[in-house]
Amino acid sequence: MNVNFKELLSSVSDALDFVESDIFGLEKNHGKHVAYIAARMGIHAGLSEIEISNLIACGLLHDNALTTFPEGKYTRDEILTSPEMATHCIDGEHNIMKLPFYPQVKNVILYHHEKGDGTGVFGKNWRETPYFSRLIHLADIIDIVFYSKDSPHEDRHNLAKEFLEKRKNTVFDPETSYLFSLCLEEGILEHMDSKNAHELIDEVFLDRIENYGYNEIINIGSIFSKIVDYKSSFTRMHSSGIAEKALQMAKFYNWDEETQAKYYLAGALHDIGKLAVKTSVLEKPGKLTDEEFNHIKNHAQITWQVLHRIHGFEDITEWASNHHERLDGSGYPNGKTAKDLSFKDRLLACIDVYQALRENRPYRPGMTHERAMSIINDEVAKGKLDEKCAQDIDFVLKKS
Repeated sequence: MNVNFKELLSSVSDALDFVESDIFGLEKNHGKHVAYIAARMGIHAGLSEIEISNLIACGLLHDNALTTFPEGKYTRDEILTSPEMATHCIDGEHNIMKLPFYPQVKNVILYHHEKGDGTGVFGKNWRETPYFSRLIHLADIIDIVFYSKDSPHEDRHNLAKEFLEKRKNTVFDPETSYLFSLCLEEGILEHMDSKNAHELIDEVFLDRIENYGYNEIINIGSIFSKIVDYKSSFTRMHSSGIAEKALQMAKFYNWDEETQAKYYLAGALHDIGKLAVKTSVLEKPGKLTDEEFNHIKNHAQITWQVLHRIHGFEDITEWASNHHERLDGSGYPNGKTAKDLSFKDRLLACIDVYQALRENRPYRPGMTHERAMSIINDEVAKGKLDEKCAQDIDFVLKKS
């Protein structure tokens, strides 16, 4: 399967923006800003095109485990010094280990919060820290300090120069400090203010079409399902569970391997829009207000917004974003009816309901297969879910 590497990672970064905005109080596009600043420093350092590409990938994904952080627990300054930051680094490193390019960026995300003088979360000084980690660390701090919602917008250039000078040889090492000073002299912050984040990434991240095989697609899906599922303890296995059941059903229908892998990926990514939903709403034990329910419902449309930019993901985007549509038009986000929904759309909708019913939720314990199927069959009788899909799910999943 051909995948546009740049578009895939940029889209995942779009979803992570929601989490970073809630936790850090950042403006959107933190991951893209970090990737862009690091890339500009890497260009000054003479890195090769493939090195720049891998550096940008790490920049876009450096906060992939931030979904484990509770909203509102820390101020911006506290979170940067919190012992939990080490967990975020460890989990983030572990998450990307199955990515095809991982061996080339080993330990980069793990050590991206190390400081030049060795006072970071793992106590490694700049000579012990991977080069990419050091570039991302400086870019990360610059964006957090100068692009938060309460950051100064006037005289940002001189304030950044002063900030860098005060922390050279302590927070930042001399090499990366020098590289960023070159970027400042070129007007990097002014340029960032004049462009949107996607334009910035397009300047430094060339299109990179990768042909991934079945196992590589499955690995990519498993990584991103884990990132999504971290959002709530009650949905810790939801996306991965749906991806696995989607693959079981795809094999049952004897679909070709590429379609199987794509369907698994749709299951893994179907709830990526939930990164935009407040954890407090996802984990509310009582009945949701209308406003809270509408907030949750937005996730299906956001899933479409995140995925539709990826060329070659057209089918995956439809299957993933249609998982709350219903045959009678009562679903969301677009109120589609039976004539608008393919068999694969209908199947993923049934799998989503089944998986949700089997899981523990804040307002009820998980159900047995039989009880879950009883509820699904009631939805079939009401004209909401597909009868054939329900029958096949019953046959295949009661054995698992």
